[in-house]
Amino acid sequence: MNNAIIKVENLSKNYFVSKRDKGMKGSIKGLFRRNHVLIEALKDISFSVYEGECIGFVGPNGAGKSTTLKILSGILTPTSGSCTILDRTPWKQRIEHVKHIGVVFGQRTQLWWDLPLQESFDLLKMVYSIPTHDFQRGLRFLIDLLHMGPWLSVPVRQLSLGLRMRADLIASLLHNPDLLLLDEPSIGLDTETKCDLRSFLKQLNTKKGKTILLASHDLWDVEALCTRMLFINHGCILRDTTLKAFLSEDISERSIKLKGVSKLTLMQFFPSYLIEEQGESLCLTIDTRKISLKEILTSLSSMEGIEELIIEQPGIEEIVLKLYKETKNYD
Repeated sequence: MNNAIIKVENLSKNYFVSKRDKGMKGSIKGLFRRNHVLIEALKDISFSVYEGECIGFVGPNGAGKSTTLKILSGILTPTSGSCTILDRTPWKQRIEHVKHIGVVFGQRTQLWWDLPLQESFDLLKMVYSIPTHDFQRGLRFLIDLLHMGPWLSVPVRQLSLGLRMRADLIASLLHNPDLLLLDEPSIGLDTETKCDLRSFLKQLNTKKGKTILLASHDLWDVEALCTRMLFINHGCILRDTTLKAFLSEDISERSIKLKGVSKLTLMQFFPSYLIEEQGESLCLTIDTRKISLKEILTSLSSMEGIEELIIEQPGIEEIVLKLYKETKNYD
């Protein structure tokens, strides 16, 4: 086993939010007296991340993913517990810590909004004190890999969301960090850009050996990139599992939607499976623990008339809710 880059033990984060009554009366009352509600964003979580791993940190919105990544990056200080990254405490040794990590928050940018992209990169070179030769070589490699050459003279505010996300990834990697923390990096991106992003991150992990912690509620991102998954909800770690175990145990049920084939024909091929009509489509539900997806698709390929075929898996909210109930923490 490689060395543990991240060690999190019994980490908790609480904060208070003000709450006021509805309407004009509530607004006036709130000017003089406010009620505060305790929010437990993280509840005594523990986990480790090892060198060279690519881990999916999975959960619905509000589960605690972003709070955890902000603590790991040194932005937030926890209420209790400990966290060390490369033998440093993020919020206590921030200046030294940020030299060794790259961070991307999908809804925020670290680039200068009104400056051309190249000037943003030049400023980051100075911020991180990157030697000129290393900077030029690394920037050229990243620009070529992400096809960003034509956009270097364009102000950041004029870039599309997909281009800005690529630029933010370059910015996070200019100083050659050991660890990459990604918070919803594919949010709002189109399918083609998502595929490019996944391919780039895969290369970083497998060829460059970068350790990646990917926070997402998109199972397709996690399944394409990660070998291990941490499920979180309501501030609690529900399960720490490998991707292989997750695929075989938690999303074994798949739905296949088909158009252009009759229900009678489908029943002849799959007499013991649930087949439902959904508008103009038929939905075939299978359990991959009993029959592989490959076997199903082989059978379907011999069927004439199929116009459309869509494979669906349970949504992340559904899976996390199931895990939450299993751990008896559901309320």
